[in-house]
Amino acid sequence: MNRVAEAGKKGLHAVETSEEYKKKLKAHRRTIRIVVILVVILIVAGLIGVKLYLDGKEYTEYEVVNVKERVPGAVSEYVPYAKGFLKYNHDGATYIELNGSMIWNQPYELEDPTVCVGSHAACVYEKNGKKLYIMSDETAKMGVDVTVPIKRVSVSDSGVVAVLMEEAGVARIALYDSDGEQLANGELYSSNIGYPMDLAISNDGRLLMVTILSISEARISTNIIFYNFGNVGRNEVDNIVGTYTYDGIMVPRAEYLEGDYAIAVSTEEVLVFYGSQKPEEYARYPITGEAKAFFCGTDRFGFTFDDHIDVYKPESGKVFTYKDDFDKCNVSFMDDGEISAIGETRVSIYDMSGIRRFHSEEENGVIMVKRSIATHYLFIYKDSITEVRLK
Repeated sequence: MNRVAEAGKKGLHAVETSEEYKKKLKAHRRTIRIVVILVVILIVAGLIGVKLYLDGKEYTEYEVVNVKERVPGAVSEYVPYAKGFLKYNHDGATYIELNGSMIWNQPYELEDPTVCVGSHAACVYEKNGKKLYIMSDETAKMGVDVTVPIKRVSVSDSGVVAVLMEEAGVARIALYDSDGEQLANGELYSSNIGYPMDLAISNDGRLLMVTILSISEARISTNIIFYNFGNVGRNEVDNIVGTYTYDGIMVPRAEYLEGDYAIAVSTEEVLVFYGSQKPEEYARYPITGEAKAFFCGTDRFGFTFDDHIDVYKPESGKVFTYKDDFDKCNVSFMDDGEISAIGETRVSIYDMSGIRRFHSEEENGVIMVKRSIATHYLFIYKDSITEVRLK
C-alpha cells in the first residue's frame, strides 16, 4: 500500500499543469530567438569585418577569371553607359553589356564623333556637323538633322537632349525628345548677350543651364542663365527663371548632378546652384592649384592634378584629396562610386574614402574598368572583355 502511495506521489509530481507548460514553452522559444539573433549578429559582424578587410586592402595582383573576345574593327573609343559601355568610331556606335552581349548597333558616317551619355539615353554627334543620333539603352533611334552647326550637347536621364548650335554670331538652342521630336527652340544673338560656352540639362529634362561669355572693353564676365520648360517656366519671359552674372571669370563647363544640383566650372572655382524650379546659388568652392582635368559622376565631381586628385560633393564641398602620380592618366568615376585612373602602362582603383584599392602595371592597353561583384572587375581592352579577381 505504501509502495502504491509512493508511486502515486511520483506520478502526480511528474505531471505539469498547462500553465507551467506554457511558461516553459515560452522560455524555450525565447531562448531559441536569442540564440538565432546572436547567430545572425555574429554572421553580419563577420560579413562586415570581411568587407572592411577587403575594402581596406590594397591589391597589386589579379587572376583572369574569364575572357570574352570581341571582333576587332576600326579603332574605337569607349565610354561607360547604362549596364555596360558604348563603343563608337566614325562608322557607328554599339551598346554592349558587361557580359559581352550587343544590345544595338547604330551605323553612321561621322569624321570625328563625340558622345554624350545619360543614365538611359545617349547622343552621338560631330562638332560643327549638322546631324546627331539619339539612342536609348533599349534601342537605337533615327538620326536628327539640324540646319546650324552643332557646338555642344547635353543628355538628360529621361532622354531629353539639349543641343547648342552656332553660326554667324547667332546661337540656337533646341530640345529634342528620345524619338527626335523637337520640344523647344530659341535664338541667342552674340552681339546682345555674349558667346554661349556650354549647357547642361537636368535629369528630368525640365531645367536647362547655359553659360555665356561676355567681353566688354577688354573685360570678361560670365552670365549663367537657367530656363524652365515645365509649368513654372511657362509663366516667365522666354522661360528664364534665373540669371547670374560673374565678373572676371570664364565658365567653359556646366553639369547637372543628382538631387537638383547644377555646377558651373571655371578655372578658379566651382559655382554650385540648387533648386528644382528656380535654381539659386548654393555655394562656391575654390580650386586650389592648376587642374589638368575635370571629371564628373552622378552625384560628385573632381579635379586631376599631376600629383593628386580632389573630389567634391555639391552639397558639402571637398570630400577628400588623394596623393598619387596622376600624370598622363584618365581619371573617372565608376558606377559604384569608386575612381579609376588609367594610363598607358598602369591601372589604379580608389575607393571613396581615399584608399588605393588596386594598382598594377599594365602593358596591354586597358581602356576602361568596370566593377562586377566584390573583388571581381572587368578590364575592357580594344579586342576583349576580361573578368579578373583581385588577389
